[in-house]
Amino acid sequence: MSVEAAVSAAGQAPPAFLGPVAVLIVTAAVIGFVMTKVRVVPIVGFLAAGVLIGPAQLGLVANGEAVQAAAEIGVILLLFTIGIEFSLDRLARVWTWIALGGAVQLSLQILFGAVFFVSVGMLLDLGFVLDNLMLVLVGSLLVLVVKTVTTAAAVVALRMRWRTAIATGLLLAQVGEFSFVLLTVGAAGGLAPLGLTDDGTQTVVAVTVVLMVCTPLFAILGARLNRAGGKPPAANHSDGPVNGTDGGLTEHVVLLGWGPSALELASTLRAQDIPMLLTTLNPGGAAEATAAGHQVLRGDPTKALVLQQAGLSTARLVVVAEDEPDRARTTVAAARAITGAPIMVRPLGPANVAELAEAGADHVVDLHRSSGRALVASVLHRLGRGQVAAGTSRPVVDTSRVLRYPWPQDRGCAHSGLSRTVQPAAAGCVGCLHEGTDWVHLRGCLSCGYVGCRDSSPRRHARQHAVTDEHPLIVSLEPGVSWGYCLVDEVRVDGPVRSARERSLPPQ
Repeated sequence: MSVEAAVSAAGQAPPAFLGPVAVLIVTAAVIGFVMTKVRVVPIVGFLAAGVLIGPAQLGLVANGEAVQAAAEIGVILLLFTIGIEFSLDRLARVWTWIALGGAVQLSLQILFGAVFFVSVGMLLDLGFVLDNLMLVLVGSLLVLVVKTVTTAAAVVALRMRWRTAIATGLLLAQVGEFSFVLLTVGAAGGLAPLGLTDDGTQTVVAVTVVLMVCTPLFAILGARLNRAGGKPPAANHSDGPVNGTDGGLTEHVVLLGWGPSALELASTLRAQDIPMLLTTLNPGGAAEATAAGHQVLRGDPTKALVLQQAGLSTARLVVVAEDEPDRARTTVAAARAITGAPIMVRPLGPANVAELAEAGADHVVDLHRSSGRALVASVLHRLGRGQVAAGTSRPVVDTSRVLRYPWPQDRGCAHSGLSRTVQPAAAGCVGCLHEGTDWVHLRGCLSCGYVGCRDSSPRRHARQHAVTDEHPLIVSLEPGVSWGYCLVDEVRVDGPVRSARERSLPPQ
């Protein structure tokens, strides 16, 4: 007995949607495979397949309700795909999960995309298109012109070449997949495109399908138009040379980001004749910086090409300013992949020092624990132009410096678990500052960041803190010195290995 007969014998008929859904999925799989083999954009094949099997043509899926259900499922799968694209990229932190999630995401994207576009094709009635060909063509042309012009205008506002702007406009001229989400919601609410009920819906579907099918042609046309203008100069988005190979900047400060603190820092560096290049995607910020006489590179500072054009490989210092914490961490990681220079970061929210240090930051200016001018003071200190403590000849400690010493467990010290990523809690010895006394050499606590004077100082505040708070791990905060020490086990370890380039900079 067959499965269908067994089900009927049990008094149950197969679900009505089972056949249409099976046809849809099989068609999508076959067309996707064929399109890949003949090197044709799969979306075109999915749309064509949907048109053929739909009720208006071959009728392999003749149930109107099934077609509508398939379209709604396509919308749901589209939104679900958008969701997994976001969550997997933002939340996956372990390589195992990234690999597994990436593989699952790829399979789901192919399947969901196929089902969605086939279901869209099923909604198209070729008879309507032929009967209303002029309406469909005019609608397609209108959408093409409006979207191309508006997109190109936005690209031109970023000072891109006009050829590149038009090419970008053509590439984005189609009606996006999300229009079907709006169409479904509108229809459920009793709305109709252009007030034409079913004809309005068919017009929107026809225009969308036409533009989607033509998108590969638009892309080819735009690419040819862009190439016809010749190769753009390397510094196309900048106001001046941006690297050492063409007589531009070397041993400079690269400022990634724009805002009030970045503006103050740029002005201070310029006043002290320190070469500086600013990189930002903000058109208003770029225009303001250019008007102030600063050298500006327009681009995304998380992209390797932009960072290379900014001359990061020959930079003296990199400053990531005015970014939200997540984006700041991404920018730091991108910069660290290119340069061995010190990286200083000032996020616009609560700073997770450990995460920023893991990404490659050497200095973190926390907005919630320092004044607005702290960024300027920290940069000048890093460049060897810092202040000295009032009433002493000792330079102050840069409180943005990240103290991160991975403590070895095979050196006879039982306190490795107390080594954390911290920052100096004060610019000088906390105890001496409270008592109004002087210090001789400074030490930093690797557990909490307490700054105290060493044993050769009269008050020995570093040791007092270690005993009182049971924080025995300390590091030297003296210029040009990098080592850690356990005051209990009397074990000394070398500091983190820094690049030769950073070691050549002025001492901290």
